[in-house]
Amino acid sequence: MSNVVTSLTFLKDLPLYAIEKPYFVTLAQQGEKDENSHKISNLQFEEISGIEILDLKKQHAEFLLETSGFQLVSFKSAHIPVDNIDQVEAYRAETEEYLRAKFEALDVICWEIRVSACSPARLD
Repeated sequence: MSNVVTSLTFLKDLPLYAIEKPYFVTLAQQGEKDENSHKISNLQFEEISGIEILDLKKQHAEFLLETSGFQLVSFKSAHIPVDNIDQVEAYRAETEEYLRAKFEALDVICWEIRVSACSPARLD
């Protein structure tokens, strides 16, 4: 992938958010909203054009956790491809262990895993 210029939608920088944090309530069951119901969101968005999105895979060595606040890493997993929930769990545990060792962390927690049908992008 090469760099692209595009438009992105962001949360507006409203003075309201200094006194009322942005929120969106997800209801368990979506029903018809009557006029007396409570507001479920105070979110307001804006679209910004001309944003350049960089392909960091070509320069992944330039980004270190200590200097950039993030780091791109690549490792070979014994649990790919992921075909079932047991493999997802094994991949999660393996990823946490890899990151724990890589960054000499006391603990690593993988909050979410998404399985994509796309082939993974390579950093090397």
